[in-house]
Amino acid sequence: MIFLSAAIAVAVTAGAGAYARPALETALLDKAYAAIAAGRNDAARTYLLKADAVAPSDPLPRKELFYVDLSLKRSDEAFAQARKAQALGMLDDAFKLDVAYALVDAGRTSDADVLLQALSTSSDGRVRSAAVAQLATDASDSATDAPLASSSADGTQPVDTDLQAAYDADDRGDHGAALASLDAYLSRAPGDDAARLQRDYELIALGRGSDADKELATLAHSGDAGVAAHAREQLAADRDQAGAGSSFTYFQHESRFGGSFYGADARVALGHGTVQPYLALHAANDVGTSANGVLRQTLTDQVAALDIGIRMPAGNGGWAFAEAGEGFGLAGQAGVEDARYGYEFDKDWGTAQGPRPHSSFDLSAAAYSRYAGNAIGYAQFAHDFALVGPLRGVVEANLAADTRRLFFDNTAEAAAGISVGSQSLSVRFLTVKGIYTPRGAGLPSPAAYATARTQLLLGFSF
Repeated sequence: MIFLSAAIAVAVTAGAGAYARPALETALLDKAYAAIAAGRNDAARTYLLKADAVAPSDPLPRKELFYVDLSLKRSDEAFAQARKAQALGMLDDAFKLDVAYALVDAGRTSDADVLLQALSTSSDGRVRSAAVAQLATDASDSATDAPLASSSADGTQPVDTDLQAAYDADDRGDHGAALASLDAYLSRAPGDDAARLQRDYELIALGRGSDADKELATLAHSGDAGVAAHAREQLAADRDQAGAGSSFTYFQHESRFGGSFYGADARVALGHGTVQPYLALHAANDVGTSANGVLRQTLTDQVAALDIGIRMPAGNGGWAFAEAGEGFGLAGQAGVEDARYGYEFDKDWGTAQGPRPHSSFDLSAAAYSRYAGNAIGYAQFAHDFALVGPLRGVVEANLAADTRRLFFDNTAEAAAGISVGSQSLSVRFLTVKGIYTPRGAGLPSPAAYATARTQLLLGFSF
């Protein structure tokens, strides 16, 4: 199972194909629309930011963020969302008309008129007529124009350089840079609760929800009634997600062993906070492999186990965890006790869809009771990129090591191949060259090996 775990974690999120909205993005959009319908716009904003992170080439989350930010009176950010949506290819003239109206309402008539002038020749008759009418109204009241460059969100004073840099970074989707700029600004203006709230939004976008919630709990009692309301709403939205979980299922044929491996890993959160309890299911088996004994057990687990555990953040993208439970053997074994503890980390760059390349790094290290306390670590760097039609190229580098120095747990691999499918369901065909590293005891001869690896991978969140 450890042999497969990192490959599964990466591959289920790296499906390929011509652009199609990923299932996770669709689920997040549905949650955002439900939150909007319930009047919970802060929660909707969180879901939309996550949807944009899942599919940064899709303009729809940015379009919806424009409307949500307007409702939250975050006008500068709303217009930044509109610019991003249009840069990503949002060609809806009705949407552009709404942006123009919002610019007029914000006192930015000259900016609105540039957009309205373009819409005055729209192929949509309703949009065209409305744009011409608004241009005529603006012409009769040109004194309402207000310059953008030197105004803050409320139009009364210049925007601090670091604060503006934070808005710009958020517009680009660079939440790390936005957080750094907000920290610089707040070091000079620690009493700006609105900026502190924005900092929490950046933390959430970076996957650091537990850190954000600590500050949100304080801001829920802010003297700024608007900030306090938004903080309370965001805390409620975060708690709504406490029951979220994920599942990864795989089937992998490995020519090196003349057979196939299959299994599933699922986790459901039972609480939310710095220390998070969860329920986990682990199952794996094989069909027709030539591996046997301890080698076979380590590669496939041959056990289904239900564990309860706790985990807590350990660095941006990392988690420390411990879990224990009971299982049963899938190869005739009696009741199996299961306990494990360790660390896991993952980080992605880009998106696993469309023309953009995507890279990821995954690391896991854990000690397992069933292997006499053996601790096994695995690291993988993977990169995928568009080829032709639905096909994506894939390259990987894999490393494994353990504390008992078993040769089959001490490997280095390079792999290349193709992938086809979606964000949630994909098939990969890989050619793999590997070597059992010298630190492993009882090395076979030759130490190098080659294998053809075919993977069917399914992953989803709920």
